[in-house]
Amino acid sequence: MATSNNEDLLSYLQAKFPEFDPKKGSSRLSSLYSDFSSLQETNSYGYEANASFWRTVILQANRDGMISCNGYTLAVSQDGLEKAFEYGKYGQPLGINNVTEHMIEDGDLVTVESVLEAGALSSRPWSSYLLSVFIGRPLRYAASFIKQSQQSGAYVVMPTLKLVTTKVCEEHQKKQAISITDHLMTYETFRKRYSKSLIPNCELTDADIWLLLRYIESSKGVAIAEINRGNGAQIMLKFANAATVAQKKSVEITETDKGILSIMETSESLKSQIDELEATMSKLTIDTKECLSKKQKPQALYKLKQRKRIEAVLEKRLHYLDAMDTILFKIESSQNDAQIVQAYDLGANALKSVLSSSELNVDAIDMTMDKVQETFADQQEIDDALQLGMAELQDKQYNDLSNDELEKELEELEKLESKVLERRRSESPFERDDLSIPTHKPIMTPIEETENSTNPQKTKIPLEIQ
Repeated sequence: MATSNNEDLLSYLQAKFPEFDPKKGSSRLSSLYSDFSSLQETNSYGYEANASFWRTVILQANRDGMISCNGYTLAVSQDGLEKAFEYGKYGQPLGINNVTEHMIEDGDLVTVESVLEAGALSSRPWSSYLLSVFIGRPLRYAASFIKQSQQSGAYVVMPTLKLVTTKVCEEHQKKQAISITDHLMTYETFRKRYSKSLIPNCELTDADIWLLLRYIESSKGVAIAEINRGNGAQIMLKFANAATVAQKKSVEITETDKGILSIMETSESLKSQIDELEATMSKLTIDTKECLSKKQKPQALYKLKQRKRIEAVLEKRLHYLDAMDTILFKIESSQNDAQIVQAYDLGANALKSVLSSSELNVDAIDMTMDKVQETFADQQEIDDALQLGMAELQDKQYNDLSNDELEKELEELEKLESKVLERRRSESPFERDDLSIPTHKPIMTPIEETENSTNPQKTKIPLEIQ
């Protein structure tokens, strides 16, 4: 890897893939850089392993902006891959063509022409359209771009293209509010917003931007149209809103959209002019003060007059900008009002549809409530029947017993319980009359210790009751 780009790629490969790390001295590189196509018959496992490795390397390196094709960041070429992966004593990978052929079959690599022809940008040929688009640029630039887009050796890396497409759509949906102006922009605005943020440490070229827009257009995510301006042709983009995406409808650019975009561009142009005028006024103010400090009164008066003229122009520009912003605000408000009215209309139609159904009307409701009342009445009859049946069952069960017999048995039980209580009371010590309760304090008498005591203790204090 002789060139600086190759050296950067080598450092990248050594950091990402252990096989390229010279410290580990991987012996697998010899197999990876050989023409391993013969392994397809003798060792299919080894062939698949090598092909899978190179596929992973190509996809990941392109996704990280380390390999590309002439004029494209999102595309590669077979010759370019062989030269890019050239590595010291191993030379160029001889089996890389087999890998790219499999990737083409699997749809990982698609020709540039196929992507450019996928959308429906214009009924005119793509080359003539580009010539009209870049009419304000040198013809040599447009011709080189067309030739570049038609080269047969360039293949778009579809996983990378799909990844950046997802990033663009997600970022757009995340940034947008509910205004129609959030969906409209020019090609230049799109390029400035996304060209440096989609691939790490890499800027998308104009060719990449067109590939990206054509791919988004083919999936109905954006509409592209040409609008004529005083300074030449210009490209207009309109992204699909959430409702259009949900309904899977195509995005269409109307004359109203073109008018709104024109107002937006005018507003942005006025803002740029205002910034420049304010900067010029600040500089003239500083220059005027310097002239006064140097006692250069004529020069100071001249600078002051210039400042006054620019201040008058600035005031007009601010007035125009306020008018443009007011128009845009009214457009946004009108769109919001229209969406609210549309929501009301949809809600009213839905409610009317529900109310007009055969299952929801006054007669049906009365019939249903009658059924509920009848059901409650039936349930009450069932409960009454159950209670009556239980009462009759109890009467029948105890019909053989008379009240006199029950009262006699209850009286015997009461007598037996009285005898038991009387016997317990007589046996209790608290109920004896022969025991008296002492009324004086206890007398403490010390006890002398014996001489033969083997375990002397403290003086015991017995209690005597006198």
